[in-house]
Amino acid sequence: MRKLLSAMLLVSLGGCMSANMDQVRSQGAYRSFTSQKPAKDVAQCIEYSWQDEVLSGAAADSHTEPAKDGSLTVMVDSKNFADVRQAGTGSAVAYFAEQGSPLAHQRLAALSTCL
Repeated sequence: MRKLLSAMLLVSLGGCMSANMDQVRSQGAYRSFTSQKPAKDVAQCIEYSWQDEVLSGAAADSHTEPAKDGSLTVMVDSKNFADVRQAGTGSAVAYFAEQGSPLAHQRLAALSTCL
C-alpha cells in the first residue's frame, strides 16, 4: 500500500513539475550551447557534474529524464535544468536557470566542462 501511495504521489508531482518546466521553457533558455559530443554523453556528464558536492555543499539530487521529443532533461528542480538534444552527430544544450540563483553560475560553469 505504501508503495502504491508513493508511486501515485510521484506521478502527480511529475505532472506539476512538467507544467512548471514548460512555463520556464516558454520564457527562453538562460544560455544555449552546441557540442560535438552525442547528447547522451553530454547529459550524463552534466548530471554527474551537478551532483558534485562542491556545487552545493551537499550532494545535489540531479537526475536525467527522457523528454517526449526524444531529448534528455537533466534537472535539479523545475526551475534549474538543461535540455540536451541530438543535433546531427553532436548535440544542442539549452540551460534554464532561476535568475538570481546563487548556484546558477556554478552549474553553468560545470555544464560548460561537458561540452
